[in-house]
Amino acid sequence: EMTVRDLYRPEDKPQFMDIIALKKTLQELKQHRNKTRIVSFTGTIDNGLSKLEKVEEELRRSQLDATELAQVPVNVLKNLEDCMNVQNVQAALVGNEEQINQQLMSIEKCKEIRNIALSDGEMSIAQEQFYIKAQLLERLNELVRDKFRIIGVTDDENRMFSKIHEVQKKAYQETSAMKDAKRRLKQRCE
Repeated sequence: EMTVRDLYRPEDKPQFMDIIALKKTLQELKQHRNKTRIVSFTGTIDNGLSKLEKVEEELRRSQLDATELAQVPVNVLKNLEDCMNVQNVQAALVGNEEQINQQLMSIEKCKEIRNIALSDGEMSIAQEQFYIKAQLLERLNELVRDKFRIIGVTDDENRMFSKIHEVQKKAYQETSAMKDAKRRLKQRCE
C-alpha cells in the first residue's frame, strides 16, 4: 500500500502538451477555408474548445499525464476535418464553368468572324471559321462531359454526409417549430 507522500512527488510536472495540440487543431478548424462547412460545425468546435480549456486548466493544477486522454478525441477531429474538407458541387464546378464560358465566348467570336466573312464574300475564311467552330464545339462537349464527371465525383464524396444534412435540417425544422410555438404563446400572454 502506498502513502500520500509516495504518490506526491514535486518533481513530477503535468503533461498537457497533447491537450494544447488538440486545442490548436480545433482553432485551425475554426479558421478553415470552407466557410459553408464552418457554419455547420461552429457549435461543435466552440464546445470542444471550451471543454479542452477546462481540461487544460485542471491539468495545470495537477501532476497528471494527459497523453492517453488526448488520444480520445483524435478520431472525432479527423472525421470533423474530413467533413469540412468536402466541397459542394458549386465550388467544385467553378473552374469548369469558367472554361465553358470562355469556350462559349470563343464560339460566339468565331460565329461573328464567319458572318463578316460571308457578308464580304470571303468563302475560304468562312469555311475556316466553320472548322474552327466545329473544333470549339468538340472541346465544349468535352467540358460538359467533364462537368458531369465532376458532379458525380462530388456527389459521391458528399453522399456519406447526406444523413448529417438530413439530421441538421430536421433539427432546424424542430427548433423553428418550437420557437414559433413559444412566440405564439408569448403573443397570447401579452
